[in-house]
Formats: sequence, C-alpha cells, structure tokens
Amino acid sequence: MSPADRGPFSAGPAAARLADSGPMASQPGIDPVAPIPDYDLIRKIGQGGYGEVWLARGITGVLRAVKIVRRDRFAEAGPFEREFRGLRESMALSTETGPLALLHAGQNESAGFFYYVMELADDAERGRDIDPARYVPLTLKELRARRGRLPAAECLAHGRALTRSLAALHARGLLHRDIKPSNAILVNGTAKLADVGLVSPIADAHTFVGTEGFVPPEGPGTAAADVFALGKVLYELATGLERTEFPQMPAELGAPAERKAFFALNQILVRACDPSPARRYRDAAAMLVDLEMLHAGRAVRTGRQRRNYGLLLAAAAIVSLTTFVAVRRPWQRASTTALAPTLSPARQLVAKAWEALHRSPEPFRAELDAASEFCRRAAELDNTDAQVWAAWAHVESWYVTQNVDRSNPRRESARTKAARAMQLAPASYEARLAHACRLVLSEGFAAIHAGDRPAVEAVVAEAEPALRALLAERPDEPRALFALGKAFYLARRTNEAAAEFDRLARNPAWTATAYTSKAWALREALRWDEASEAVQRAIAAKPFFGNLSLQIGIAQNWLGDLDLAKRAVEQIPAADLREDSGMIIAVTVYWRRREPQPMLRLLRATPRDWVQTNGWVGPKDYLVGVAHDLAGNPAAAQLAWKNALRLVAERLAADPNNRDLHNRKGQLLALLAERESARTEFELARQLGASPRAGAVELGDVEQALPGLERSPWAWLRDEPRLDPLRHDPRFQALLAEAENDPERSPRAKRTP
Repeated sequence: MSPADRGPFSAGPAAARLADSGPMASQPGIDPVAPIPDYDLIRKIGQGGYGEVWLARGITGVLRAVKIVRRDRFAEAGPFEREFRGLRESMALSTETGPLALLHAGQNESAGFFYYVMELADDAERGRDIDPARYVPLTLKELRARRGRLPAAECLAHGRALTRSLAALHARGLLHRDIKPSNAILVNGTAKLADVGLVSPIADAHTFVGTEGFVPPEGPGTAAADVFALGKVLYELATGLERTEFPQMPAELGAPAERKAFFALNQILVRACDPSPARRYRDAAAMLVDLEMLHAGRAVRTGRQRRNYGLLLAAAAIVSLTTFVAVRRPWQRASTTALAPTLSPARQLVAKAWEALHRSPEPFRAELDAASEFCRRAAELDNTDAQVWAAWAHVESWYVTQNVDRSNPRRESARTKAARAMQLAPASYEARLAHACRLVLSEGFAAIHAGDRPAVEAVVAEAEPALRALLAERPDEPRALFALGKAFYLARRTNEAAAEFDRLARNPAWTATAYTSKAWALREALRWDEASEAVQRAIAAKPFFGNLSLQIGIAQNWLGDLDLAKRAVEQIPAADLREDSGMIIAVTVYWRRREPQPMLRLLRATPRDWVQTNGWVGPKDYLVGVAHDLAGNPAAAQLAWKNALRLVAERLAADPNNRDLHNRKGQLLALLAERESARTEFELARQLGASPRAGAVELGDVEQALPGLERSPWAWLRDEPRLDPLRHDPRFQALLAEAENDPERSPRAKRTP
C-alpha cells in the first residue's frame, strides 16, 4: 500500500520513507520474523528478555504497538505456553471491558512466537501527533524522567485509571505480576497497563517474577502483591523519589493546597505499600474505593483506624454519611452529616453503598464498582444481614440496566444475592424490593436488549404486583416508583410509565432521573413534543449525559435541528466522549451533518476496535470507513471496511448463530459492493430472527424497506445517511413528503385545534 493510499493516516515524509522500506528484515541488525497479519512493522521501540516491541501500521493506517514473544527465548516450553494462556485471558477481559491496552493477539507456531497488538502510547513530546521516525512512547517512567514529581491531583488521576484496570484483572482471577512505570502507558493522557507478558491466573502464579523494589516482602503471586507494586509506582510519581526510598517524603511539597492533596493521597499509598499483607489492601477493588472517595472529596482511612479492622469499617462509614432521613432511607440523595452511631458496621457500609450508587443521576462503572466493594465488605462483616444482600442485588442489577455489564454471570449474581436476602428475611421490605427491582432492572433490560418480548412481558407480569404491594406500604418509596415506571416503559405502557415518573419527580433528589426516564418512554412511543418538554425539565433540574444524549436524539430525529444537536454534543464532558456511548452519539451527529473530520477525530481517540452501546454494536472501522467515504477517500474507506469485516468474521466463527453479526456482515459486504454475498448474510439474519426487512435499505430495495419506515419521523427520514440508497426513488420521496405533513411525524405539519 502506497503512502497515498493511506489518506489522512499518513504521518508525513519520514513515516512514508519508513513505511516504504518494507518489513523489519530490511533494517540492519534486526532479526527477521514471519510477517504479522494485517500489520507492517516499522521499527523496534522496545526490547525485553523474551521479545521485542515494534511500532506497526495496520491495514487501515492506524499506528499500533506489536509485542512479539519468541519461544527460543525460554529455556522450557511450559513458561512460554503459560504466558500465552495468560495473554488469552487478558484478551478476553480487554474485549469485555477495555481496561487494558490490548487489541488483538495471535500465534505463529511454525515460526515459534506469539504476538499481541496494543494501543500505541502517546508520543513523549507530540502526544497523538505521532511521527514514526522520531516516536518515543510516553510511559510513566518516561513521564517521570521528563517532569520529575507530579502534582497530587495528576497522580490521583493516573492511580484511579490504573487501579480500575488492575481491579478488572483481579475480578477475573488474574494477576499482572509485573507492574512498574515502564509497563504503564498514557493513551490520550489516560494511564493504562500495557505489558501483560506475565499475567497469570492466581492458581498458576507460582514462579517468582517481577522487578526489584516492586515485589513485596512476602513475594509475588497475590492480588495484594500487585497492589504493592502499583502503590510503589504511584509513590515514585507523587514524590519524585525512588521506590527503595519509601516511605521518605520529598523535601518540598509546594503550596498549602498541594500539600493537603499530597498528604490525602499519601494515606492511600502508605496502605498500598505496607510491608504487611494483612494491613495492605487485599486487592485493587479495595484500593479503588479509597481512590474514588478521595476523588469525590471525601476523607479516607488513617493508619490508626486500620489497627482495628471492625472499628476501621465503622469509622470509614461514619465519615460523610447521610442525615437522619438517610439513616432511615440511606438510598435517598441527601446532604451529608454525621451518622447516628446506632447502625452496625455492616449497615453503615450498606449506607455508603447506597450513597455511591446514587451519587449522580446516572451511575456508571466507577460508582458501581465503589458500591459493590462497600457491599462486599459489609458481607464480610455480617453475611446474615438481609439488607446487605438486598443492597448488593440492587448494585448488580444496575450494572445490567446501565449497560456496564449485561453478562450472564452479572445477572446470575444479582439473582443469587436477591434470593439470599429473601431466604434470610422473606418478609423484609428491603429483600422484597431487591427481588422486584432485580426482575425489572436486570432481567427486564437484558430481555429488551435481546429483543425477547415474551420474556419482557413475563418479567413485568411478575414484578408489577410485587412493586404495587411495596408502594401500598410506602407510597413515596423512590426505588419502587422508579422500578415500576421502568417496568411500564419496558412493556410499552407509556401513559402508566409517565405517571409513575411524574410521581417520582416530586422527590427533588430524583427529579432529573425521573424526567429523563419519562422522556425516554415518551420518545420510544414517538410522542416527540412531550418527550422534548420532559427532557428540558430534566436538564433544568440537572444536566448529565443521559438527558443531554436524549436532547441530541430529539434534535436530530424530531426537530431536524442539527445545530442544536451539535451544541449539545459540545456540552458532553470529554471523559464521556471517550466512552463508547458518548463517542457513538457524537459521531452520529457529525455523520448526519456530513462532517467527516470530527468523526475521524473522535474515532481515533477511541482505542477499542469493537464498540458496544445500547444503540450500536460493531467494529469501529465500520464508522471509520464511513468517515473516509464522506471525506472522498474511497481507498481508505475500503481498507477500513475490510478490516471491520475481518473482525465480524472472527466473532461469527465463535458465535455462528448470532443474527446481529450476520446483519452487520451483510451491511459491510453491501458497502464493499459484494451484493450477492450481502443478500446471503441478510437472509441468514432473517432466518435467525432479524426483521424481515433486514438488508432492504443497504441493498436499495425500496419496496421492501418502505413498510418499516412508514412511522418514522420526518427529520430522521430527511437526514439519516443510511437511507441514502433510497433517496433517488420517487416512492421514498413521496414517503418523505407525507411524513413532513403528518403532525405525529413532523413539527412542521399543521395541527388541528
């Protein structure tokens, strides 16, 4: 592929010369290896005991890092094979949640190596503006070498990101075993664990591995040992001192505000680096709770409090807990003062879990992980308290309804915890509420995502009487009102859903959530004007990603106001735009506006090759190809779509009866002008339960497509780029004119009094 074919991915003349120089075998002093599929190896940027890291360019032009691990560097086959097994485990984790810098892995048995593809770190001087000829990866080691001691706030941000990644490994039963500054990279300024060569299941972590100074006194092989290493990494960043100098403090700490921030962070580092495993955080999830509390401006535990574990937990829960109202109803979003000391330590932790869960109108991974950790600690203190298990069931259910984790294990965890609460106290209000809410928020939302309407109806039929009984006892209970409104929403009983959300909105702590949920229900029923009014009330109460994204949808699909949609995108925080859901919404806006460069900018900032949200699941390169096509770069578009097709084919090989994957494959084949193959895939999707009209738009079959568009809003029909294959047909043009004059489909239509 010539540099000209790479389109805007070209990094300049130096990069072109390197790309034209061929694979690494052409460079002097470099051992040749077999080619890496779909990647051109440009130059070596790292060397380890068992392999090397290469700067590489993928077939779409995106620059990546590729690590090659050779069999001949190992004295025996066993360790080599164990490392490859650990890599496979890490890849599965990366696919599910994306906390690591891993994108793809492969093996060449005949050549005696395996490899994995990683996100490319920022350049140490130029950030994401990468010149392959001069590229220096920005690791935390490089960052510290260039800048010395970092401000406490910056260390906290890096610590939260790395601890979240490590917690995801530990939750899967894996250990990293080699955490050090050179194994943590910055991608778009966010710290990520990169080198996973020593990742291993806990049961297999027998060998003594790691780097001196980052290995605790008892040796490696435990989650607490990983925490020790991470603590030492953060210690070096925060103090500018060497890890062997712990617990020495820097001579100068700067202004009073910086000193205060440093000492607050140092409390966590002291515990993470404690020589005694008994006093150290047991795993990364436990450490993450304190980091998130510090980020939220709350106090964390001190060394004196840790001397008595039971008193420690009570003290941690007492700080910043809710008022007397929240003692009786700890899930209420209320102001925080001291907690009456009558609650048991376990119940105090339950209160903290509710506070974390409802800290914002829309809890996401950080809040859910913190709430889950509080529940886990509470269960350790008292596993016979039904309220502990009930709260934990709520948290597990929110993972599903928020699309953070819809996996079967998560849903089963919610079910077993709710069942445990019912077993311990079948008459308890909290246990019954947990069971009913779990039905709606976990099973109901999983069924709706699967398109299983009978399962949705069954869930609502079971949950509704239970929730009505609970509301008969406590008419203003916000969690029951919310769950009942969501049940009606799932069942498409829009008026009843709106009524419950109106009742919930009278609770000031839930107003933004209530009106946002009401707006979603009305929007699903195509009651656009009412949905627009509800979302404005939600934003007036409190703007957050959920109601801003809904405003974007209404602006695009009902009002036809793409300028309003763009202004709403610009209000979304940058952190949300790095998440799949935020990125897809913003990309959709720019796609509608036919603006490819902002699309590419957002897509390049997303490190994952596979994107999953409530409304869009598929390979990122599908959208990269669309953007290149809009920009007038057909060669780059074709390359992106071919890479997307490869990713879909890989997933179909593991899940051959997945109708959505067959449908996505058909869409890509249609974009690549392979129409007959596309027809075959769409037919397979239909046989597996997809809409009878699957593929009609992509293949330009107006007659088959029109029945599915007859209720669509005018603005969506006018602006949706995926409908472009139909626009030339007079029948589609007549449908568009009809929609514009239909009061239920267009704000332009005349309303009869």
